[in-house]
Amino acid sequence: MQDLTRDFLAYAESKGIQKTVILSQIQVHQLAKLAPEAYRKNFEQACSDDYRDIPVIVLMGVFGYDDLFATVRNQREGIGLTGSHQNYWRIAEEAVKNTSQFLEDRGFRVKPHGEFTMILPVKYVLNRLGVGKYGKNSIIYVDGYGSYLNNWVELFTNAPLEPTDIQVTEDFQGLAQCVKCETCISTCPTSAILEPYKVDQNKCITHLTHRTDTIPKELFSKMRNWIWGCNICQSICPANARVAPRKRPVDAAISHPGTTGLPPAHTHPFPRLATELVPEYNTKYLKNVLIALGNCGVSDDLRYVEMFSRTPKGGELKEFCDYALSQIKSRHETEPKRNR
Repeated sequence: MQDLTRDFLAYAESKGIQKTVILSQIQVHQLAKLAPEAYRKNFEQACSDDYRDIPVIVLMGVFGYDDLFATVRNQREGIGLTGSHQNYWRIAEEAVKNTSQFLEDRGFRVKPHGEFTMILPVKYVLNRLGVGKYGKNSIIYVDGYGSYLNNWVELFTNAPLEPTDIQVTEDFQGLAQCVKCETCISTCPTSAILEPYKVDQNKCITHLTHRTDTIPKELFSKMRNWIWGCNICQSICPANARVAPRKRPVDAAISHPGTTGLPPAHTHPFPRLATELVPEYNTKYLKNVLIALGNCGVSDDLRYVEMFSRTPKGGELKEFCDYALSQIKSRHETEPKRNR
């Protein structure tokens, strides 16, 4: 058991995993008893017959903070900070596949889960295990990694891995630095942090630009030039000030979808990095770009948006095209002639 656990942890680390937590069924049941109602179904599923014969749960986290993101993070004006670090979930996804294969090659059963298909509520679990503490922005902070250990995957297995030696606690654990600090609350562009540790996802720019199909029009102007994510609450957080970025690993190279289907306005400086998103986010990305153009676009962008608005995709996104056009025209009309 010890040798298997040691080899497994070493292998996971070699695949880009920075933090591994191994849970026994006893720990999972303890967590389930303490879980708020909102998480009960997650634990019921984790303890269901489908997983009864693969009782060990492994959580693995990837550190998503590199030198490129650190540079972009500090250029909040004039550039739409994108989720350039978000593709670290691809490293996490690949790692869970590789570690699953590692165990299967040794005759054990495995059910892997990626970041977007996890069963356990990872922030709650990490907090009750003392691995991470909540900031007032409702993000989990891990010692040495700040809030940037944010790409987690899980796998269920019957491999006799030794559980991580940590105790389950019923106490909520908040970050000590937060006691006298509310910088994240006062700086949030959309006032999404309603109160300490309580965030309205329907106002959170990161959630809106990543995962929702619709964005309330009243929030358009507040989204500034944030095309893919926002992360202001992490960028200005004192608890992250001493977290050192690492050199961007080759496996985290940004995916380039090319320019097919993207408006010519993608060449504008502020959405430059956002063009490097993976293709499956294309429509969502276009909405976000058009909102950002409406907020920060210049007169030179008008013809590009007008051209795009006449395409089938532009017709589908008429509300967003109209916003971009009206806002840019309004600014253009008030520009001093010398600036035209």
